[in-house]
Amino acid sequence: MFSLKTAIALSFITLASFWIARQAITNADSSIGISLLKTEVDKTLRFNSNHEFTILQFTDLHFGEDEDKDKNTASLQEFLIATVKPDIVVITGDAVSGYSWDKKSPDFYRKNWEKFTAAFTKMGIRYAFTLGNHDTDADLNAKEVGELDKTHSYSLFNGTDTIDPKSYSNYHLEVKSSFKEFKDQTTALLWIFDSKNRGCMDVPESWGCLTENQLEWYLRTSAEYMNTDQYSFVQGLAFFHIPLVEFMELWNYGKTSGTKSDMVSCPLVNTNAFSVFRSAHNIKSIFVGHDHNNDYFGNFKGIDLAYGRKTGFGGYGPDLKHGARVIKLSEYVEPGTGNLMFNIRSHIIQEDGSIIEPEEPTYQGDDGFQITCDSS
Repeated sequence: MFSLKTAIALSFITLASFWIARQAITNADSSIGISLLKTEVDKTLRFNSNHEFTILQFTDLHFGEDEDKDKNTASLQEFLIATVKPDIVVITGDAVSGYSWDKKSPDFYRKNWEKFTAAFTKMGIRYAFTLGNHDTDADLNAKEVGELDKTHSYSLFNGTDTIDPKSYSNYHLEVKSSFKEFKDQTTALLWIFDSKNRGCMDVPESWGCLTENQLEWYLRTSAEYMNTDQYSFVQGLAFFHIPLVEFMELWNYGKTSGTKSDMVSCPLVNTNAFSVFRSAHNIKSIFVGHDHNNDYFGNFKGIDLAYGRKTGFGGYGPDLKHGARVIKLSEYVEPGTGNLMFNIRSHIIQEDGSIIEPEEPTYQGDDGFQITCDSS
């Protein structure tokens, strides 16, 4: 039998063990909390082992108008991410309906930013964000929105006001090759541009536009990414909110696939952004939002122009189902030059999971022919 001293000693040992275990659990809980706040995320974008890379374009989420609408949008974000399993989500503006701010409530934008980024935290997915014309209508300006977004573990936002003092969400992202012989070389560039809010050049009633500072930055940076042949630039895609006037011209005179139920709300001043892109020969496609009931695409003078499908339940539209555009890139090595290149294809995924594959583009300009950009 145990002596009294032995029993007391065992009791102390048991209590000490319990205390140590409890502290370990407490410390573990604390560490978990810290690790969640400081999640280490690999921000290097790379084609997978099948040499494919998938982008999911969300546009016009419009959080902040109504709690039920916000819940529906958040649920749709999670559903689309889980279904598509993209390598990155790109948000082409108007994530928040800034006009819904009552001019009194504190932290309006931050609270809605937390809503529209919650899916990326939950699903563990990286995202890139460019500002739309309504993101700066509330209590934060463009720089403040950008700096807030940089605090998110999964954000790839890298905007700065050194490129253009009148805009903040201008930056580019590299997508690395998965070919072993091209390890760490860039196959594709994702160009994120800030199309601003209202006013283009000296026309205040116009929608915002891409201007000289942004285009000069684009050309300078393009020259830093030469292909293997040292003759051409690495190919890329451009993402911004407000469509160029060429979207209107494409519909009027070109061949398109998809829907145009809104007037094209493009800038009243043509700053020749499209011509600059063409001159550099390194933009394969341009993706925009802004016009909620448009989702058409087509090729205009060698560059694919495409609207996303409106994702959010806030704001007006779409007349069709909510959804997103899925953009798939497939990399290859070009014979003869040895350049890293990629093919691109895209389709619409709707809120019920159905896929709308692109039809053969046809002329549709007689229906909805437009003479000037809509500035309303």
